[in-house]
Amino acid sequence: MDSKALRQSFLDFFEQRDHKIVAPAPLVPAGDPTLLFNTAGMVQFKPHFAGSVELTFKRAASCQPCLRAGGKDSDLALVGHTLRHHTLFEMLGNFSFGDYFKREAIAWGWEYLADVLKLDPERLYVTVHTDDDEAAAIWVEEVGFPAERLSRYDEDNFWGPAGGLGACGPSSEIHYYAGEEYGCGREECHVNCDCDRFLEVWNLVFPQFDQQADGTRLPLPNPGIDTGMGLERLAFAVQGVVDNFRTDLFLPIIQRTEEVLQKDYGDDGRTRSSMNIVADHVRALTFAVAENVLPSNDGRGYVVRKLLRRALLHAYLLGLQEPALHRLVEPVVAVMGGTYAHLPPQRSFVEGVLREEEEQYLATLGRGMDRLRGKLASLKKGGLLGGEDAFTLYDTYGLPLEVTAEVAEWEGVDVDAAGFEEEMTAQRHRSRAAAASADEFPLTGNVDDVPATTFVGYDDLSHEATVLAIVTAEGRVAGAQEDTRAVVVLNVSPFYAEAGGQVGDAGLLTAEGVAFDVEETTKAPQGQFLHVGVVREGILKEGQTVTAAVDRSRRQAVAGHHTATHLLHAALREVVGEGATQAGSFVGPSYLRFDYASKRALEPEEVEEVERRVQRNVVANLPVWWTDMEVEEAKSRGAMALFGEKYGERGRVVCVGGEGEELSLELCGGTHLCNTGEVGPFYLVREEALAAGVRRLEAVAGEAALAYAHKMRRVLAEAAAIIKTGWEDLPSRVQSALDDRRELDKKLRRLTSQEATAHAAELLASAAQVGPVRLVTGLLAGASADAVKEAASSLISAHGDVVALFASDEGGKATIFAGAGAEAIAAGAHAGNLVRDVAKALGGGGGGKPDFAQAGAKTAEGLEEALAQAERLLSEMIGG
Repeated sequence: MDSKALRQSFLDFFEQRDHKIVAPAPLVPAGDPTLLFNTAGMVQFKPHFAGSVELTFKRAASCQPCLRAGGKDSDLALVGHTLRHHTLFEMLGNFSFGDYFKREAIAWGWEYLADVLKLDPERLYVTVHTDDDEAAAIWVEEVGFPAERLSRYDEDNFWGPAGGLGACGPSSEIHYYAGEEYGCGREECHVNCDCDRFLEVWNLVFPQFDQQADGTRLPLPNPGIDTGMGLERLAFAVQGVVDNFRTDLFLPIIQRTEEVLQKDYGDDGRTRSSMNIVADHVRALTFAVAENVLPSNDGRGYVVRKLLRRALLHAYLLGLQEPALHRLVEPVVAVMGGTYAHLPPQRSFVEGVLREEEEQYLATLGRGMDRLRGKLASLKKGGLLGGEDAFTLYDTYGLPLEVTAEVAEWEGVDVDAAGFEEEMTAQRHRSRAAAASADEFPLTGNVDDVPATTFVGYDDLSHEATVLAIVTAEGRVAGAQEDTRAVVVLNVSPFYAEAGGQVGDAGLLTAEGVAFDVEETTKAPQGQFLHVGVVREGILKEGQTVTAAVDRSRRQAVAGHHTATHLLHAALREVVGEGATQAGSFVGPSYLRFDYASKRALEPEEVEEVERRVQRNVVANLPVWWTDMEVEEAKSRGAMALFGEKYGERGRVVCVGGEGEELSLELCGGTHLCNTGEVGPFYLVREEALAAGVRRLEAVAGEAALAYAHKMRRVLAEAAAIIKTGWEDLPSRVQSALDDRRELDKKLRRLTSQEATAHAAELLASAAQVGPVRLVTGLLAGASADAVKEAASSLISAHGDVVALFASDEGGKATIFAGAGAEAIAAGAHAGNLVRDVAKALGGGGGGKPDFAQAGAKTAEGLEEALAQAERLLSEMIGG
């Protein structure tokens, strides 16, 4: 059974048992700031388990792409070296929200593996929690599983919020016996051993307790089921291959990797591991970049950059010298594109992003590896590479800590990871001040049990609400005094919580004698709105009734920029083409930013045309309206949906234009104006490349656009006044002034060069005789580097027995030129070696050919003393 049929058989099995088949969520979890990427199938069902959303189904099944490459769930260091670990993997899962429990989950798990897939029952082993007699009895007495192949474990078979509060429970794992050849060979080897002899295939989790602060566990009112089974591991067991990388999920990628790297996969263990890593990482990169997660130095972008650089390192170690990993995207899309329809249209975009990152990094990688090898060579086995050195390798040469640690491990050297983190933290503090955000506060365990907030801000900007929770830096509190920074959760709120690229609202919470300034509003994964700010007056208390009032002028400015974003998107698609699809956006009160797919910059005429079309639709005063509908229906009617956004079954569709004559239809939960005429003036203020195949536009609308126009007018007026002309003639007058300046510069350079050459000729009279060679040295103070170069060149052209060594101190830096005539070279003089040795005395460097060379140093201090060494150096050179 190939992987496609295997995937479908799982979903069909549970659909026949009344499970709703739920489409996979994007790899980037929507509205969950606690995760960089989806790491499990249950992530999209968190609100269902928490009871914070209305349940339209109580049973679900899915196949969810997951990425684990950072944090506590990271398998990065093990990928490529074990049978079972991957960065990107597909998790098959079935879920129950207060419906069925252990009996059904266990029975169906066994039925699917043993009866449907017909795995050899003798190769299946089961584990349960030490105290879970119920699960053990179901396995042995009801399923008929042999008791001798059932083991009990404590921590390995208990799932829950580590060190936290909330839902938790025991689990039962089904393991597949891979064979003795995969084992560690130890006598104490067991089912949960770290080796690959037993492969965990399916984890059945039974959330049945509520962890309390005092350590007790109360029964959950609605116990659930959360299971996860890796498709890659299941394919290995079903297809009977050597390892996961020989399954049909990986083999085409491995085969292309062999072609690209011109290496045989079976050469040796290290070659196989490196090729496994390359194939695995390119698969993960394809999925991440297809969702517009671009390489950067922070957050998700750092994970992408780290994966690409680790893949490049292993390709480099196998002989790669030029960009080639982007060529592996095609087989990834060929294998996965039939199941994940968003991949094929994004293929060229992903290839472009990877190629650009490869080109930028390969040259640095070589230098970084040379430096790392040099550091490791100076350390003995068992030594420690310092955190400062590891940070320099990251900061200067782009080697992620994980890459440095991996190479160091090959040489038997450890890396001071704690020291690295100290250096990284220090740099973060230096580079940016902490911004006000909900991340300042310990939210985990403090708002999880608070009901979700009801949003009323589409219709009301002021609403009475009850304070459900207050969290400060110390944790959840009953009240917060004046000047205390806090997060406030309300039962109902008119404040828009940051989402879909739009910033959250700001405003005020007030009660008698109490005022709380709301600086920003975000949203917790369970739906609680987090109002971040500071108590300005009085004491804000939990349970208090307050008036929540949004800053109306700020909301109006944000709404104007959001409506303008939709007009901009429509205009771009008209001018550039249908391929100009949205790749990201930011909507704030002072400007908007729009990222879109395109391989080229807008021409000046296209910029004007886009502005013209947006403004034309503003003047037309088109109605802006919205409606809720089934997402699939909205898409069938042409509604644009930004990939990576989680819309659910129903979504809010924002329409611009009359019904049936819509200029724009977009799935969008943001706030908008009621008609386009309210947008006001609109200007594109910046256009630039964001990444390969992605362009970025910045624009302003309304009051911000008016302020931009006023500023431009002031600047033009001031510039025109300086030039003493009208603004209409400003370009031609500025061009004329620049032409005059260039001509004056040329004349000045000629005069300076003539003066320097004349001075050099004067110095010839006092030349030092070094054997058959005349040495002329001098500091041509104030002369430009070009003038000094010309002086040295003219002197050796006229006198073959001369070595000229002249220096400039322009700008406080030393620039030194040396020239040697033909006769001087014949006598043994070498301009490159001479200038290099003189520069060394200044802490600089340089060199060049025997007849002419250049060197420099950051400071001109001590320049005359350095020049004075030339006679001795030349004498040693020619033996005179």
